[in-house]
Amino acid sequence: SVFAAAAELRNDQSFCASVGRSIALPDFLPFGGPLKEATTVDGFFSRFTQAVSRDTNSVSQSLFVEDSTAYFSAKRRIPPSVSPAQVDGFMIGIWITFLHEALDFRWDPSSVLVRMCDPAVLPQEFHGIRAIRSNERGFSIRFPAAWLAIPLNGDVSPEPTDDLVAAQLDMQAPRGFVEAIQAILRKHISDADLNVDKAAELCGFSKSALTRRLAKFDLT
Repeated sequence: SVFAAAAELRNDQSFCASVGRSIALPDFLPFGGPLKEATTVDGFFSRFTQAVSRDTNSVSQSLFVEDSTAYFSAKRRIPPSVSPAQVDGFMIGIWITFLHEALDFRWDPSSVLVRMCDPAVLPQEFHGIRAIRSNERGFSIRFPAAWLAIPLNGDVSPEPTDDLVAAQLDMQAPRGFVEAIQAILRKHISDADLNVDKAAELCGFSKSALTRRLAKFDLT
């Protein structure tokens, strides 16, 4: 495929996923116009899956919620003749970056699980998420259903928390966040260049966003 050839040419197995990180779907896709009208994460996913169903019949895209968990998946209706790893890496690069930017300081990588045919095509410590191997028929991204209500208003500055109800505060400072950060940094504790900026990058945050999240746990 073109994606596999590009990765081979660059001698970089994570090249396509890295390219996907820079893609804005409303501008990239020919049917991207309606995506710009979405006001929530849920609305964006819903508009995308509806548009894809009208545009192609080779891949089905779906979003469903089970209890407190949301699943976004892509399934190929025809078995691929070549490995789709780089194609999947490209798309996962797009979607994980979309979620990361939409959540901003509420991002919790320990709550995300990606299933794909070859996790090795993702960049190391890709926003702190975990990816496991699946088959070549598609990929899926699991994340908290509460994230679907996050507004897409283009404002990435943190919300004031004084007036938020307890449930919202719990969503912004989820259990497991500190443990996830510790697990990521523990792998790099011996790196000579490890500093605050590098630590924030490894965890998928800006320095200021990571500082705000840790402050909720009285940590720096």
